[in-house]
Amino acid sequence: GGNTYKDFTPFTTFELMKHIGVYILNGVSPSPRVEMKMQPQTTDPFNGNDMVFNAMGSNAERRHRHFKCFFAIQDPRITTPSRKTHPNWKIEPILKQALRVSKEAIIPGQDSSIDEQTIGFQGNHQDKKRHDEKNEGDGFQTDSINVEGGYTWSFYFRNQPAPPKWTALGLCPLHGRVMALIGQLRHHHHCIYMDNLYLSAKLCLFAWKYHK
Repeated sequence: GGNTYKDFTPFTTFELMKHIGVYILNGVSPSPRVEMKMQPQTTDPFNGNDMVFNAMGSNAERRHRHFKCFFAIQDPRITTPSRKTHPNWKIEPILKQALRVSKEAIIPGQDSSIDEQTIGFQGNHQDKKRHDEKNEGDGFQTDSINVEGGYTWSFYFRNQPAPPKWTALGLCPLHGRVMALIGQLRHHHHCIYMDNLYLSAKLCLFAWKYHK
C-alpha cells in the first residue's frame, strides 16, 4: 500500500521479468549481492553488468527493493506441509518450472547418463551434504539424468523422500530415485550410463523390466 516505500508504483509484467532475470544471471555468475549486477562496469568492473544497467536504468537498485517486498511465489493461505514429505516446499514452484522447461527444451537421444550434482554453498543447513573426499565442496545434492554435452534433462533432490512405488518393491532409496528419473524418458531402449555408486544387477533388472 505504499506505507514502507512511498515511491512505489505497480510493476509491469516486463519489469517483473527483468528482475527475475537478474536472479537467474546471478545464479550463473554469482555476486556477493545481486544488486551489484545493476551497476555499470565503469563503476564496478568486477560485479557490474552493462547489459543489466542499460536494461533496468539508474534507479534499478531502489526498484529492486520494491520488487523484493512485492514478489512472492507462495500462497500464504496454504498450510505449510511437513518437512519430511516436502523439504523443498518454499522453492517447489521454481523446481517444477525448471523441470518442465528443461524437458521441453531437449529431446534426449539414445545415450544419456545418471550422476550426482551438488549445489555448493558456505552456510549451514540441515539438508547440507558433506564431502570430505571431494574438492567440489558441501551443499545440496541431487541425482540427475544428463544428455550429450552435460545438459541436465531432469533431477531428483536427495533430501526428498524416495519414490514409495519403488522402495515398496525392494529397491533402496538411491535406486528408487534412479527408476523415477528413467521413467520420465518418453521412449524405450535408451542406453543409460552410470558409475559404480549407482549400478547394481538388481537395478539393471528393474530398469529393463519396467522401462525397457
